[in-house]
Amino acid sequence: MVKVARVWYGIAGSLETAAFPGAPPRASTVLSLAGLILSGVVVVLFVADLAAAFPFQRVSVAADIGFILAGLLVGYLSWSINARAKA
Repeated sequence: MVKVARVWYGIAGSLETAAFPGAPPRASTVLSLAGLILSGVVVVLFVADLAAAFPFQRVSVAADIGFILAGLLVGYLSWSINARAKA
């Protein structure tokens, strides 16, 4: 008799099997790290624009602050998803 592993869809529709019951889905880990890296790039760009008017010639201080806050928020969300996937 051949045993067939049960297959179900877990977080975000990723494929998980009964052979690895606690394994984090690889897609969520990769996407959360990509979001963390890209949010870091956004924060660095707009902090540089706010401080030295380098990439965008400081067109709007309010937009710079808004993009910095948005980048920090996305970075926090990516970090928490990555920590949750590892737990």
